[in-house]
Amino acid sequence: MLLYILRKQHDYQQLKTSEFINTIMIQNIRNADELLATVSNQSLTHVQVDQEVDVEASQSYLTQSKGYSYFNNLFMNRHRRIWLKPLKILTFLVFSFACLLTGLLFYIQNIDPNAKAILGDGDVFESVYFLFTKAFLLFYYFTNIGEKITQAYYINADYSLLHYSFYRRKEVIWRQYLSRVKSSIYIGIVPVMTLTVFLIIWKVMVPSSSTLNLFSFIINLFIISMFFNLHYLFMYYLLSPFNLKLEAKSIPYNLSKIIIYLFVFNSSEFLAKPQSFIYMSVFFVLYTLCSIVLVRLFAHKTFTYKD
Repeated sequence: MLLYILRKQHDYQQLKTSEFINTIMIQNIRNADELLATVSNQSLTHVQVDQEVDVEASQSYLTQSKGYSYFNNLFMNRHRRIWLKPLKILTFLVFSFACLLTGLLFYIQNIDPNAKAILGDGDVFESVYFLFTKAFLLFYYFTNIGEKITQAYYINADYSLLHYSFYRRKEVIWRQYLSRVKSSIYIGIVPVMTLTVFLIIWKVMVPSSSTLNLFSFIINLFIISMFFNLHYLFMYYLLSPFNLKLEAKSIPYNLSKIIIYLFVFNSSEFLAKPQSFIYMSVFFVLYTLCSIVLVRLFAHKTFTYKD
């Protein structure tokens, strides 16, 4: 009986804590515009909360979430302009390019049978993989979706919430990070799924094309899109690079951006190789695990606010 009473008391305290956290988090999002208005910096307009979001309509899926997932889903819903528009553009470009190439393959297959041998040896596809991977890297680098999301996290949520002691707890920071990692991965895979459908169609149209090349191409694009978002989120938690004007004066943070820049402009040839997906997969898994462990161990000391 005593154990039952203690357990109910524990559950009640957890419920009160969860409700308290949700109330503060939601209130913080609603007051985000007031915080932005106090900072006279035009560069902050790109992280403002969307004003045209139908909050009532969004409740259909928000009701399925609790705690940190609820807050994160609500946050992403109120900042769709930051990540949804670039994703729509990328998906449209992928779809347009894939349709063009599909039409070209159909034309060659039916009009010029002699070209089948050229397509079948893989050279043409390898060239397409190389160019498409390069374009994909450049788009992700220059749109900077991952960094913009972390800036929005800071100015519209974390800056205020980090003033509360509960939000600086080790467990709270870690669970919030895991919730945000899921969102970053989800955002990354959407445009690549469109291309995957067309790659299957291309394989059916040209059976002699290399299955390994197709598979490697898909995996690499998935990893690239997920890595960009995850990296900025990891650096955000481990280095806390931004101040209230979203200026990033952290040397390690800016150095990591230079490394990414060098990777973007020098990795296309490597990524076009059939076996590259093995190295990329191992790297991404290790990087993800390291980020989770390091955030668990150190983020409660490094994740803080700066004026």
